[in-house]
Amino acid sequence: FKKWKYYTLKYIDKWEKFNSRKLVRYAQEVKDLIFKAVSLRMRSDVSIGTCLSGGLDSSTIVCVINNLLLGNDISQIGDRQ
Repeated sequence: FKKWKYYTLKYIDKWEKFNSRKLVRYAQEVKDLIFKAVSLRMRSDVSIGTCLSGGLDSSTIVCVINNLLLGNDISQIGDRQ
């Protein structure tokens, strides 16, 4: 068994005033990363499906898949995810 650290989280220890432009930019960056991650995992030769736990993460993934399916005109078994 070999143990190693493969990531390091950035830590900012200074305070700054709220900046609404940064908030919008950060929110868009997170949205883009989620859509890209889900889109990469939808590449398949067969129909895909999802299982929901009812949590925020699985609900988010299903909504992103539905948006991608509607926007890309990908044929699936049903009308939407």
